[in-house]
Amino acid sequence: MNRKPQEHAFADASTLSTAGEAEASARIAIYNRYVEDAAGTVERLRREIDVLVFELERRQKIASSQALKARPSVISSRADAILIQLINGTGPAVDMPKPPRRAHALAVWKALWGLRFHTDMNSDRLGMFWWLVEPLLHVVLITFAALLLHGGEVFDMPAFPFAVIGVIVWLTFRTTFLAALAGPGALVHLVDHPDVSRFDVMVGSSVKGVIVNSCIGTVMLGGCVATGVTRLPENPLLFGGALLSTAALGFGSGLTAYHASLYYPGLRKIYVMILRIIATFSGLFFVSEQVPGEYAGYVLWNPVLHLSQFARSGWFYTYESTDASIGYVFACLCGTLAVGLACAVMNRRARARHGEYA
Repeated sequence: MNRKPQEHAFADASTLSTAGEAEASARIAIYNRYVEDAAGTVERLRREIDVLVFELERRQKIASSQALKARPSVISSRADAILIQLINGTGPAVDMPKPPRRAHALAVWKALWGLRFHTDMNSDRLGMFWWLVEPLLHVVLITFAALLLHGGEVFDMPAFPFAVIGVIVWLTFRTTFLAALAGPGALVHLVDHPDVSRFDVMVGSSVKGVIVNSCIGTVMLGGCVATGVTRLPENPLLFGGALLSTAALGFGSGLTAYHASLYYPGLRKIYVMILRIIATFSGLFFVSEQVPGEYAGYVLWNPVLHLSQFARSGWFYTYESTDASIGYVFACLCGTLAVGLACAVMNRRARARHGEYA
């Protein structure tokens, strides 16, 4: 009889843990057995990433015990890549170029998001709490400020769901921007995996933020619907499309900002100020139709304001933005994503010329 999946998972984890004290050849054999027992490509990818993480932690413990100041990744050049090549039977050739991707990009992003979730949960006993408390505090504080400023309604829209939608749009942009700006971060050692690139790690981190913000927005707006403060969205496709477009805009902008900061790190301080300016004019407390005509043209340069108004138009029956422009949003999306992806490709090629996996 087959064992239950949970028992099988525990058996796999105990098998991997036995590799810690083994010699190099025995350790490779244990890793190989652990990976080969996977069922399917996605599960194999997840296990290969598990092996890399386990091996990195093993090296860190050795470095700590020997009081080494050098990072474990510097101790052995391309050690992670060689490890995966050994597991896959392609040999330990150090000068071997990075093999082509075997897994689908979506499978890689799913595995990386799961690893990011696991890393955050293990980094702090309150990992899940901190995941939720920061965006939740933003939502509560900004919606409370909107109620103080406007009372019960804003431009014929209930003030509380009005503010919730505005802050969820803004947090989605901010989270994806900062996730891309941070680069690979703590998961940089996974870049040597044949199926993982820096871009993949950034996407995995961005997905985490989008999911958290979406869950908080769904709960709060669902509470508004349940209590009769507002109704279900008039146009769910417009509402969802605005949120997804906001995430793409934030990621494209952050990708561009990340590669620019590689040449001049001081730009990161400027990015903080730019984010504050964007937040001020992103429609957290107003819509452009409320702004006097001579000033409306200036605030409408902010694409996040357009997306915020599209999201509100998709939710409320009583509001349809006359200022938000699909053409302008589309141009900003295409421009930021094109520049960001072009920078990522050029950076990857530059690293490849220096013998690095990117």
